[in-house]
Amino acid sequence: MPAEGGESVQVTKTGGFEARESKDGKWLYYSRPPSWLVGRLEKPGIWRMPVEGGAETLVLDKVTRRLWTLADQYLYFMDVEAKPHATVNRLDLATGKITRMAEVEKEYLLLGLTGLSAGLSVSPGGEWIIYPQVDEQSSRIMLVENFRW
Repeated sequence: MPAEGGESVQVTKTGGFEARESKDGKWLYYSRPPSWLVGRLEKPGIWRMPVEGGAETLVLDKVTRRLWTLADQYLYFMDVEAKPHATVNRLDLATGKITRMAEVEKEYLLLGLTGLSAGLSVSPGGEWIIYPQVDEQSSRIMLVENFRW
């Protein structure tokens, strides 16, 4: 919908969320979750389409669990299925080349029952990458006496 208000316009035709606009304003990038999460057989990954409308194109054929962002001419993402640990990577949008930036030594943060993560961020110049990680996790088992239903 226009920032000034008005009617909303459907942009994607087969679903998507977490939209981000390219630096040059020509492309809209968005993610699609795995089919088990949304109950539809759409191909997960990062997609793009012209801002003006047009064909949707798969850019990154990986499950990122909401851990991706754009910075300059790059798409940064966490490959959560990499073994033995997840990795942080950079996709050059001009060449299609993927560069591994770092291996995540600890478990990345999972939020909620759906196992979705959030929070990958890159500084404007690409000097810093921020991602969620579990450093410590604990739980307690509690006993409730004289409980009545």
